[in-house]
Amino acid sequence: VRRAKNQRSFLDEVVANTGIKLKVLSAEEEATYVYRGVINTMDIPKGLILEIGGGSSKIIYYNRRNLLNYETLPFGAVTLTDARIALLASANIVKLTDEQIKTCDFVTAGADKNVITTADTRAILRTAAGIK
Repeated sequence: VRRAKNQRSFLDEVVANTGIKLKVLSAEEEATYVYRGVINTMDIPKGLILEIGGGSSKIIYYNRRNLLNYETLPFGAVTLTDARIALLASANIVKLTDEQIKTCDFVTAGADKNVITTADTRAILRTAAGIK
């Protein structure tokens, strides 16, 4: 919703139909919430968190329970689907992802012991397994 052309009308319609006023998070706020949600379910002191959203993806770098850096990539599950990109079969998506990740200096500097996970997948798996 953050980059949607019809953001204002969408938010107005939600309020009109439900009475609920939504706040669109900034990229920084979203990275912070993703980090907090993941770091509190893992005992891995240093790593990367990859969160794939609908319109964008986040790479979050942390060390010793401190968020050090994050980058928002301009593609997510919905935007890739809308662009008719076959995620598993397309060499273009691999190239695009590689190009975007290489723009994140913190990913390529000392990434030898980092762990990559996705926030949504981790939450779903923990819920399915009954882990609190």
